[in-house]
Amino acid sequence: MKLYIVKEGNYKSNWKVKESLAFKTRKALHDYMGKKLGFKCVRSDDAYSVKGNRFVNTANHYGYDIIPLELYSSE
Repeated sequence: MKLYIVKEGNYKSNWKVKESLAFKTRKALHDYMGKKLGFKCVRSDDAYSVKGNRFVNTANHYGYDIIPLELYSSE
């Protein structure tokens, strides 16, 4: 099972993990962030992030990375 957490921040600050929530799907994460921020971010591949995991909004100088976590059963 995979869960997704978000690392977010302003372009001028160091991005940090700010949410204490984990999401079961990328879509749920994007929907939550869109509601929280009041604007959407679009995919933006660059040399500083894993391909497909960085999303930015250049007009608002803000963005977030998706951090996928693989969960394993301890049983």
